[in-house]
Amino acid sequence: MPTPRIAKVGLDADVRTALTEALNQIAAILVNSNIALPQPKAEIVELVGEGQQELKKKSPNLTKLRSLLSAVGGSIQTVASMKPAYETLKEALTFLGISLP
Repeated sequence: MPTPRIAKVGLDADVRTALTEALNQIAAILVNSNIALPQPKAEIVELVGEGQQELKKKSPNLTKLRSLLSAVGGSIQTVASMKPAYETLKEALTFLGISLP
C-alpha cells in the first residue's frame, strides 16, 4: 500500500518575518493601550508571547504555531484599533493554510 502524501507547508523567511512583525504590532498595542477585548488581555498577551517564542526556534512546531496564531487572530479581529495588525497577521497566516474571516 503506498504511503499517503501529506502536503508540507514551510515557514520561509518572508512568512516568518511577516508573522513576527504582526505579533510585535499586536503585543505593542496590547501592552500600551487599555482596550476592551473579548478574552482576558493577559491570556492574549501570553498567546502572543508563545507565538513569538515559537517563531524564534530553528524549526518551529507549525501545528502549535497555527493554533496559537489562530487564537490570537480570533481574539483581536473585532477590535478596531488592532485592525492593521490583524490584517497583517491574516495575510501571513494564509501561507500556513489558515484563513481568518
